[in-house]
Amino acid sequence: MKIALAQISSKKGAIKVNITHHLRYIESAIKAGADLIIFPELSITGYEPHLAKQLVTQPNDPVFNDFQDLSDAHNITLN
Repeated sequence: MKIALAQISSKKGAIKVNITHHLRYIESAIKAGADLIIFPELSITGYEPHLAKQLVTQPNDPVFNDFQDLSDAHNITLN
């Protein structure tokens, strides 16, 4: 099993921008043969706990579909 640790720079409160960055790292890790890709806690929201109420999403929010699609297509685990 190959494990990829993604230490990324996130933009404060910019969920869609941060997801785009995550997807780029995932694609790169897939090309490197990773089976498990791990991101830092709160990297989608940009490490802003005080914005949690404004940035809340639901588990079935379609904004996360690309993650599931990549996971399914490449048999990888994202965390």
